[in-house]
Amino acid sequence: MRRRYLLVLMTGAAAAVPFASLARENERKVRIGYLSPGKGPDTPFFDELALLGYREGRNLDVVFGVFGDDPDRLPEFATAFVRAPVEVIVARGPEAAVRAVRAASNTIPTVVIAINYDPIEGGYAASLARPGGNVTGVYFQSLELALSKWNC
Repeated sequence: MRRRYLLVLMTGAAAAVPFASLARENERKVRIGYLSPGKGPDTPFFDELALLGYREGRNLDVVFGVFGDDPDRLPEFATAFVRAPVEVIVARGPEAAVRAVRAASNTIPTVVIAINYDPIEGGYAASLARPGGNVTGVYFQSLELALSKWNC
C-alpha cells in the first residue's frame, strides 16, 4: 500500500510540473505608468501591490516618469504612458501631474495621490466616495503628513 501511495504521489508531482510552468507563462502582465516628482519604487504603494501578489518583472511592468523639479516634462511623460500603452496611471504629487495626465487621456484610469490640492475642487473627480470619470485616489491636505508618508 505504501509503494502504491508513493507511486501515485510521484506521478502526480511529475505531471504537475509542466502545468505549473504553463500557468506562470500565461499569467497576465499588468503595465502601469507611475508619474512622480521623486524616487520611484520605494513607496508604500508598491508595498501594497506586492501584498496583493504583483511583482515587478513577473506580472507587473512599471513605466516610470520622474519629473523632479521640472514640471515642464509632465506632458511628455503622460503622452509616453498613453503610447506605451499602460492600463492605469498613478499621478503622485502636485496638481500639474494629474492635469498633464488628463490632457493626454481621459479614458485611462488614473489614480491620484493628491498632495496639497483638492481633486474635487479642481474638477478631476465628482467626490471621493463616487469620483465618476476615470480619476480616483487619495487626497493629502496636510503637506507634513504627505511628505512623511510618501517621501516626496
